Amino acid sequence: MALKRLSWKWKAAVAVLVLCLFMIGWLFSASGHAWMKAKIIAKYEELPASDQRDSPWADRYLTLAWWAGNIRGEAKEAMRMYEQFCGLGRDKLGNDFTVTGKFVGLCSPDGKTGWGPLHPRAPEAHWAYIELMDTETTASRQFIHAECFRFYRLFYTWCFSHSPDRKPHPNFSEYWQKIRERIARDTSVQWPPDVIPSAPGAPPPPKKAE
Repeated sequence: MALKRLSWKWKAAVAVLVLCLFMIGWLFSASGHAWMKAKIIAKYEELPASDQRDSPWADRYLTLAWWAGNIRGEAKEAMRMYEQFCGLGRDKLGNDFTVTGKFVGLCSPDGKTGWGPLHPRAPEAHWAYIELMDTETTASRQFIHAECFRFYRLFYTWCFSHSPDRKPHPNFSEYWQKIRERIARDTSVQWPPDVIPSAPGAPPPPKKAE
């Protein structure tokens, strides 16, 4: 008995299903991730410097970083993306802004244009970086603590001196509380003299719209 040929509707449905399966597999691949990351950065860099911070490409970049770290299991790649978003890359000698006074990543060297430390979601990105570091078994407690203290030095100390309003980052308090709770789990931690746990003068995070 001869088999009936599929109608064009069924052929289209099968084609769409195959395409969807291919796209899902591609999204989980390293090449798919690299392509999307390069596209986002290219679109970001095409914008005038004055428009980069408010660009929706920032949300897409952070979504891709989350996908890499939490879905694809590429924690180190996600951490690199978060670090670049905040401008916390290091120079050839391994120094960051706390030594050089300059930022390396998706912002200007002074951190005042582009994404970087003044972006509204930068504290969120740095917190996600710390959370992923906690999942890396090779990360020492001391290294994680150093990143927690770097969060303070960036979004509290640096913003106090360099932000337009001379205040800590508006979202500093929300994530600093999470970091303090994280540090409190390690009773032997030594707080540096320039990092104040209570962070006096930090404004509360802005209220979310109802």
